[in-house]
Amino acid sequence: MPIALDADFPRHLARTDRFRRGMPRTYEVTDTHVTFLRSTGPDDARLSLWRLDLEAGAEVLLVDPAALTGDEGDLPPAERARRERLRESGAGITGFSQSRTGDRIVFSVSGTLWCWDAIGLRALDTDGAVFDPRLDPTGDLIACVIDGAVQVLRFVDGEPVLRVARADATVGLADFAAAEELQRFRGHWWSPTGEHLLVEVVDERAVPVWHIADPTHPEAAPREHRYPHAGATNADCSLVLVDVRSGAEQAIRWDGLDAEYLVSVQWTLGHAPLLTLANRRQTHFTTYELALDTVALTPVLTAEGTPWIDVVPGVPARLPDGRLVHAIDDRAADAHRLAIDGVPVTPSDFQVSHVVHTGAEGIVVVGSTDPRTMGALHIAPDGSITALSDGFTYCGFASNGTVHVRTTLSGTSTDRHVDVLRGSAVIDGIRVLAEQVDMPAPQFVTLGARGLHAVVLWPQAPVDGPLPIVLSPYGGPHHLEVVAAAGSFAEDQWLADQGFCVVIADGRGTPGRGLAWEHAIAGAFASVTLQDQVDALDAVLAMFPGRLDGSRVGIRGWSYGGYLSALAMLERPDRFRAAVAGAPVTEWTLYDTAYTERYLGLPQEAADVYRENSLLHRAPRLEGALLIVHGLADDNVAAAHSLQLSGALLSAGRPHSFLPLAGVSHMTPQETVTEQLLRLQADHFRRHLGA
Repeated sequence: MPIALDADFPRHLARTDRFRRGMPRTYEVTDTHVTFLRSTGPDDARLSLWRLDLEAGAEVLLVDPAALTGDEGDLPPAERARRERLRESGAGITGFSQSRTGDRIVFSVSGTLWCWDAIGLRALDTDGAVFDPRLDPTGDLIACVIDGAVQVLRFVDGEPVLRVARADATVGLADFAAAEELQRFRGHWWSPTGEHLLVEVVDERAVPVWHIADPTHPEAAPREHRYPHAGATNADCSLVLVDVRSGAEQAIRWDGLDAEYLVSVQWTLGHAPLLTLANRRQTHFTTYELALDTVALTPVLTAEGTPWIDVVPGVPARLPDGRLVHAIDDRAADAHRLAIDGVPVTPSDFQVSHVVHTGAEGIVVVGSTDPRTMGALHIAPDGSITALSDGFTYCGFASNGTVHVRTTLSGTSTDRHVDVLRGSAVIDGIRVLAEQVDMPAPQFVTLGARGLHAVVLWPQAPVDGPLPIVLSPYGGPHHLEVVAAAGSFAEDQWLADQGFCVVIADGRGTPGRGLAWEHAIAGAFASVTLQDQVDALDAVLAMFPGRLDGSRVGIRGWSYGGYLSALAMLERPDRFRAAVAGAPVTEWTLYDTAYTERYLGLPQEAADVYRENSLLHRAPRLEGALLIVHGLADDNVAAAHSLQLSGALLSAGRPHSFLPLAGVSHMTPQETVTEQLLRLQADHFRRHLGA
C-alpha cells in the first residue's frame, strides 16, 4: 500500500531511507545475467547480492547478509570515508567486484573479505580489515587495501601474492579531492589481462590537519582529518605500476607537469592505460598514454577552457580499435558533447552527463536535451544512434554495450521500475521492493525571463487565504532538484500539506542547460544563485495572483542549499522572513580546494571574491528567524562553518537558533535525525510564517 502524506510520514521517510530501501542498484552486466544489490524491502537497510538469469528469467539470491559475520558498527575508517564520499547509507553488502564472466565475486563486510563462486561462499583470513576488494578480469587474483597498503591475494585460497606499501603514504585509496569532487572513487586498477596493477599513492603529510571531536564524549580524543581547504596544500598523488608476475614496481610521477589532480584512469584491452591529469584551477586537462615498459607519459589529448572544465565520468577511453572517446565543450553549440578523435558524435542539443560503457559493441552515453529528464544514447560502431529511453522520465543506466539496465522514474507518478534491454527492446525486469508514496503529480512550471525550471507544490487540503511560501532549493553546481521524478518531491509535498506553497527552482550554475548557464556562477555564488531564487519567487507570485502571500516567505536547504538559505536571510531580509540552513558553507576558505577553487579561484589571488561570497561579514544584516543545523561529525562541510556564523551573529547582536547534531555527518544517515529534522523544520516555518 502506498505511503500516505499524513502525520506519520516523517517516520516512514526515515525508516525507508527516503524510500530507497528495496530499490535495486549497483549493477554488473553480462550477456547472460545481471548481478545487483537490493535489500528485502522498505524496512531493510541490509543489501543482499542478487542475480537475474536472463535465459531463465529468474532472480536468484546469491548472498544474504544475514548469513555473514561482522558488526556494521565496526567499519574500517577507510570504509566509513568511502561511504561518506558516496553518500552511502545502506548496510550489508554495499559494493562488489566480479570477474569478466561473473563466475567469481568478491566483497567485504565490516572488514572481512568474502568470496563467492559456484562452489559457495567463504570468508578469507587476512591480516587486517579489507577495503575495496577487486577481482582481476580473469577472476584468479584479488587486489584489496589493508591498513593503507595494497595486497594481492589468490581467489582460491587467499594466499598472498604481493604487497605494495609506502612509508608515510596510503596506497590504493582515492585521495579526498578525487572522491569528493572529481567523481573518482577508486585508487587501484587491474589491467584488462590481470598481468599488471596500477595503484595510487597518496601522501597527505603536507595537507592541513583538522580535528573532528564528539562533545558528547569528552573523554575521547578528537579524530584527525586531513582536509585540503581552499588555498591550502593538496595531497601529493602519484601512481605505481606493478608487474603482478614478478612483483616489480615502477613509480609514475608528474612533478614537472602543471597537474594537481589525477582525474581518471582508463585501461582498454590491447592498449596502454590512459591517465587524465588536471591543473589546480581545472582549466587544463591532459590525457597521457602510459608506456608499460618505461612508464613514460605521452600526451594524446589536451583540453583547455575557462572558467573551468567539467569532469565527464567514463572518458577519456579507448575503443578496441584505438580511437579515443572523449568529452568536448562545444562553445558554438553551448553543450557538453561526446567526440571520437575530436569529431562530435552526440547531437548538438544533447548535454552529456557521463559515459557508462565504451567497447566493441559501441558507446552508451547518458545525458539529455531537457535537464529535467535523463536518458541514454547507444552509439553503434557505424555511428548510428539509438535512444534507450523516452518521455518525461529520469533514468539511470548500466550496460555492457549489448545488455542495458534502465531504472526509470516518472515526472507524473511515483512509480519506479527497472527494465533490462537487449538493444532497445525490453527483455526482462528486476523487481522493485521499495515503497511508493501516495501523492499528487508535481506541478512543473517555467519561471521568469530566464526560464527557470521549477516545481510548485500545493497543500492537498483546501486552505483559506493566501498561502505562505517556502523555497526549497539546492541551487549550486553539479546538482538538480527539478527532475522528472515525482517521488523525489514527497518530503516537500508533506511540507506543503502543513499549509505552505513550496517552490523548488533550479537557477544558473545547475547542470544540463549548457556551458553559459553553468559558467554564470564563476566568482559569483552569492549574487547569481540568490538572484535566481528571488526571480523565481517574483515569478510565482505573478503566476498565481491572490493565492500566495509574498510577505510570508521562508527558505530551506542543505549544504549549498544551506548556504543559499542563510544568504537569503542575510542579503534579502526584505523578502525572506524565516530560514532553515542545514550544514551551510558560510566561509569558502574553509571548503575544499577542488570544488571551491574551480568556481571562485585561488584565495591568494581572489581575496575580494572570497569575501563577497562569504556569509560572515553579512551577519549584522539578519532580521528574520534563522535556524542553523549542523552535524558535528561532518568531514565535508565542517561544523566550523556554522559555529563561525553563529559567533558572528552573536557578536552582531542578532538572535538566531543553532541546533548541533552530535555524531551526525554531512549525509545525516540516522533515522531519528531524518524524522525529527523534517518535523522541526515544519514547526519552524509554522511559527514564523503563520501557516
